[in-house]
Amino acid sequence: MNPKAFKSSYLLGALAAMIPLAVSCSPASPPAVETQKPELSKAVVSVLERKIRLLEGLLSEHVIIETLRESNLRHAETTQTDILLADKEWRASTELSDFVKGFIINACATRLVQFQDAHAGFAEIFVTNAKGLNACQTNRTTDYYQADEAWWQETYNEGAGHAYYGEIEYDESARSEAIGIFAPVRDVSERTVIGIAKAVIPVSDIKKEIAGEIP
Repeated sequence: MNPKAFKSSYLLGALAAMIPLAVSCSPASPPAVETQKPELSKAVVSVLERKIRLLEGLLSEHVIIETLRESNLRHAETTQTDILLADKEWRASTELSDFVKGFIINACATRLVQFQDAHAGFAEIFVTNAKGLNACQTNRTTDYYQADEAWWQETYNEGAGHAYYGEIEYDESARSEAIGIFAPVRDVSERTVIGIAKAVIPVSDIKKEIAGEIP
């Protein structure tokens, strides 16, 4: 996906009223030099880190791991040309197409939805295999192939894996101002990265969680 990142000036203005921010700016400088991006408050970071831990727990479950093992095996010989053709087909498909439904209606996707129901604040969750191809998801994503995205590459981390949270963005699939959290999926037997997961956390839900309105 290619979400539209909010500009720093908008963050400083709009989000100051929604989420506490600790803003760090560079010293006085010529107009051509931009100030640093505002940092999230400790309260926001605490929420995001808690969400990452919850997501990592989900990703250690058998149904997720088994789905990715099967997906990786099925696509072991899939070429980059085939991947791009499938991605083109996905972009042209609707949420009701058989191609898309195969990733929204499966055992892994069912578990993601159950997790959503049990844990407030996860507007969207999807999991890719080791090649960056969707394996299961709660919502129709903009595209099928994710490995060309910077967030995917950083989370894969050349096979080492790296969990982290992103910046405030507008997520087109979830249709909300949100912060993405990202985590690798590891094979429990080999500890190798066999997939990548992304979850979208709406800014409004982060605000509610800080205020104690949702657990």
